[in-house]
Amino acid sequence: MYYPGMTCMVTQRCFERKMKIKPCLRVNLLILYCLLVAKLKYKIDIYSFCFMSNHFHLVLNDREGKLGDFMAWFNSQAAKSLNKFLKRKGIVWEHIPYRRQIIHTKEDLLEKIVYTIVNPVAAYLVSRIEEWPGLVSLPKDIGKKEYKAKKPQFYFKKDGRTPEETVGFVTVPECFLDEMNEQEYRNLIGSKVRSRIRDINREAQKKGRKFLGRKKVLSQSRNSVPKSPDKLTEIRPQLICSDVKLRIKILRIIKQFSDDYRSARQALLQGKVKVKFPFGTYKLKKVIGILCEHDPPWELQMLH
Repeated sequence: MYYPGMTCMVTQRCFERKMKIKPCLRVNLLILYCLLVAKLKYKIDIYSFCFMSNHFHLVLNDREGKLGDFMAWFNSQAAKSLNKFLKRKGIVWEHIPYRRQIIHTKEDLLEKIVYTIVNPVAAYLVSRIEEWPGLVSLPKDIGKKEYKAKKPQFYFKKDGRTPEETVGFVTVPECFLDEMNEQEYRNLIGSKVRSRIRDINREAQKKGRKFLGRKKVLSQSRNSVPKSPDKLTEIRPQLICSDVKLRIKILRIIKQFSDDYRSARQALLQGKVKVKFPFGTYKLKKVIGILCEHDPPWELQMLH
């Protein structure tokens, strides 16, 4: 289910949890280039990002309902350019599709933005977010820093369709600008990030747990895997919504979408021509141009 204006958190893991995107200057730059090009190409507003050694998180707004195209382009180009740089062949991302969780309230959006930023600290890799050697959107840079990346010449053609240099910003969500300016928003995110990091450091000290540290992160093999157990079989919720009543309503909408989509697809397979698919249908609309409902249920319009 995809629709214009959808706010969500996206998580993508590397194949077999290996450290394929372990940070270094060249890897950071090629990933940033692919991310910024895809962001502009598919009109995605990015609210926060963090690239760990074996997975990444994005919190974003899909302005035109093109998240599927955005992720397909980014994953493909990042994987191919990474393989070219590392002089290897093979799979980079896990075979399970990226995890997309739709966000429906400002409180949940704020929580997931902070979660994304503090991820390297929460994983006990570094004690301060500024020590993380990979790509992460710092609170002070939101809506302010102009991220720049030049085309990786070892992979992209010099006279190809992608730009020689691309730029972009981490966006301040519009839903917060009704009650504060951009600087106040940066202060809010910064305060919550600092508070969460203090809690993690206190917890680490209490447990006698040490942070791995920047040097050891950089020295890890790209074929190494975390010692923590794999959570591949855990439930993968489609929705982030702390408001219980609203969550129930939206889950009913998602279920109704699945039922309506299944019925419409069955009718199409039976040879019916003028079949209307539910709002949020993505792939069939793109590939064969099927008819779709135009307006979303009001619950899906709450957060922009």
